[in-house]
Amino acid sequence: MSENNMACIINTHYPNNALRIAGRSLLLGEQDYITGSTKEIMTVANIQKYFGVYSYVAEFQYKGENVTSFSFLDEVEMKG
Repeated sequence: MSENNMACIINTHYPNNALRIAGRSLLLGEQDYITGSTKEIMTVANIQKYFGVYSYVAEFQYKGENVTSFSFLDEVEMKG
């Protein structure tokens, strides 16, 4: 919720977009889910679990702002 008591629900498959614009996020899996602060739940481990890909996260400054960005490396080999 914003200071104006407004919320917006956005569906994205791009974690970098969520990191830029969302204060809170929901990651849905086949058997479970996680919700919380976007910056806290968008981790390499959660990207692997919920998106099924290996990733690398970079943190840097751009135009005076701290930026977190994921690069996707490879699909996780699913067992079963």
